Amino acid sequence: LLVEMLFDMLSEENPYVSIDYKFEVRYLGEKFTKKLNIGQELPYTEKDIVWRSTNEDVATVDENGVVTCVGLGSTRIIARTPDGAYSCSRTVYVEYSWWQKILNAITFGQISYV
Repeated sequence: LLVEMLFDMLSEENPYVSIDYKFEVRYLGEKFTKKLNIGQELPYTEKDIVWRSTNEDVATVDENGVVTCVGLGSTRIIARTPDGAYSCSRTVYVEYSWWQKILNAITFGQISYV
C-alpha cells in the first residue's frame, strides 16, 4: 500500500508545536516518525506530547509518535501538548501502489482506483 503524507496544521498561527512539512510516500508495514518541533517557550519535551490517530483502521501511532500504516483510507495524526493548549496534525492517505493494483487485477479481476 502506498502512503501519501500531506501535512497541515490545525492552527496556521501555532508557533509552539509543529510537525515538519514534507510530502511522503510509504508502504504498508513501514513505520516512520517525523521531527516534532516544540517551541522553547513551552515546558514540554517530545516525550510529553500526546499522539493520536483519528482512524486506527488506516494508521496507528504510538506514544513516541511512531506511525504504522495498516489499511486503506485516510486519517489524521494529531500531536498535542498534555494540557491540550497546542496541537498540530497531518493527514495520512493510504492507497494501493501501482504493483498492488496490477496484482489485484490479475489475481481477483479487480481494478481499484484508491
